[in-house]
Amino acid sequence: MTCPKCGSKACFTHDVPWHEGLTCSEYDQRKNNEQEVATHNYLLKETKPCPNCGVHIVKNGGCDHMTCKMPECKYEFCWICLADYNRIQIRVQNPLTHGYGRKMFTDYEIICWTNIPTFRLRRSSVRRRYSDFEWFYKALKKRSSGVNIPPLSGKVFFNRFSERVIEVRREGFERFLQAVAEHPLLQTESQIISAFIQDSNFNRNYNYGQN
Repeated sequence: MTCPKCGSKACFTHDVPWHEGLTCSEYDQRKNNEQEVATHNYLLKETKPCPNCGVHIVKNGGCDHMTCKMPECKYEFCWICLADYNRIQIRVQNPLTHGYGRKMFTDYEIICWTNIPTFRLRRSSVRRRYSDFEWFYKALKKRSSGVNIPPLSGKVFFNRFSERVIEVRREGFERFLQAVAEHPLLQTESQIISAFIQDSNFNRNYNYGQN
């Protein structure tokens, strides 16, 4: 498009001065490339990837202890060196209720991220129900006499499948497992701890770490 008064040329499609030597398609391609380069440079300069899931994170103040905000990740790491902030992190999530009547029960997904050598997997996901947690708690007390085992919430006999009760129990399980896994005096029982937290074939009848 050419102005009849001044003779200036402009692109009607893009509403900019005429892109000499470029068709509209070629102009679009150049703009897209420039935007991609700008985005790439911004990501390199202003963000860092989560070491666990790879999502780019922007630091907007505060200390260097970072937590990934992706719901399925929530990994904690150091902004400066990207090292694991905690050597083990546990999330208890996604409760599911199964069965009917007296056979109803709720199990929970246990997600674990760790760099502790005694744990076989760096990242794992298993499901456990309350009776599994109860067995695990009793096994730790029996094996680790004299050690103050973190408390496990007791049984609930009324409204135990309500959303509130399930959520309170989920939070309690998460606190319990995190405390157990980080307890320095319980590391001698690392085989049973890692099996409970990570082994999809976990069996309460197997004597983990015992002859």
